[in-house]
Amino acid sequence: MCGSGVAGHGGKIVNQALIRYDYSLPDGRLFSGTAETNEVIVQAIAAPAPRLQKSASQREVEVGSRVAFAVEVSNPTPLVFRNLVLIDRAPLGLQWVPGTVSVGGESRTAASPDAGIPLGSLSPGQSVLVKFQALAAFDPPDSSAENEAELRFEFVFPNGRTGTGTARSNRVIVAIVEQEE
Repeated sequence: MCGSGVAGHGGKIVNQALIRYDYSLPDGRLFSGTAETNEVIVQAIAAPAPRLQKSASQREVEVGSRVAFAVEVSNPTPLVFRNLVLIDRAPLGLQWVPGTVSVGGESRTAASPDAGIPLGSLSPGQSVLVKFQALAAFDPPDSSAENEAELRFEFVFPNGRTGTGTARSNRVIVAIVEQEE
């Protein structure tokens, strides 16, 4: 029988196997025992991720009016993030307004939050602000639109190993109300 134990110790993973065995000798006697392997200690590294902070220009919008959204993407790590794509699915009641996307102040008229907005790379300490607008198309059953942005990215560790990841922003809630007549 073979087993291993893994436990975290101050940012380290300690792994050691314990082997239990039964052995029948040729004369029929049973011999049992255990053996342990050496400990292998590996430094644990948290998966790096950019930070996303989403905001809305207003907390309440009337049907037929627009609301602006902004997502600040920042890199608090010592790694470079590559091939960043920001995805923001329109919640029930809102429709993204075509041609309103900007990245770092530059217009990206063909970009769509639903399809994904390419952001390129983000160096350590760098940030970029993504803005877009939505139209309150109708009052949804719960009279609010709640959503968050998602960021897909790649990164390279100092040892050359590459990885991919996903990060999410905070949730933003916008109340949608019928126009008063």
